[in-house]
Amino acid sequence: MDRRLNPLDEKFRNDRLKFEPIKNKNLVCKDCKKRYDDTELPCNTSKCEAFARKPNEVLDGKDCIEYEKEG
Repeated sequence: MDRRLNPLDEKFRNDRLKFEPIKNKNLVCKDCKKRYDDTELPCNTSKCEAFARKPNEVLDGKDCIEYEKEG
């Protein structure tokens, strides 16, 4: 039985990418009054009062048509 790693396993072992969760503080949502608190519930980053699921553009760091600055 050949125990060598397949090329994909080798890539994952050697890849230097690091995956970190997206948080509101990284998005335009950081000071939006419609955001949900995501400090205890990371799933709250993907939704808010305006969206059951935020648009991909927002999660990719772009602007939001529903953004309203807090305060």
